[in-house]
Amino acid sequence: MSKLLNVSIQESPKFREAFEVHATYEVPTNVNGWLRTHQEGGPVTRTEVIPCANKRTAVGVAERLRQTRHQAVAAPSPDDLETICGCSTGGLGNTPAVTWLLTGRVERVHNWATARALKESHPPQEVLASAVF
Repeated sequence: MSKLLNVSIQESPKFREAFEVHATYEVPTNVNGWLRTHQEGGPVTRTEVIPCANKRTAVGVAERLRQTRHQAVAAPSPDDLETICGCSTGGLGNTPAVTWLLTGRVERVHNWATARALKESHPPQEVLASAVF
């Protein structure tokens, strides 16, 4: 469960008259996708940058983030072992796809950028996947 610490609005360095909302979260540390139950190292902070076309949009996004400050962002469900064990890119030759390590299921994706994004958000945990079998 993540906790929102700070929300700020800044001008975008990429586009003129555009803005970015910077949201800083406190994220608990975990081991192989499972939350730690003992105090080994403190929580880690993570900053999410949300690009906005204009200042009014940025103010609206920041207000919504502040309103939901007490509603924690859900961590990956421990029931979904497939995503915890991670995935690797490839599996269908030249067609963009990811292969889930736990089940060996090959999932076709739109392009290779999507496959790489899935791999980065669900890093391979081969040790955990082999321990399940």
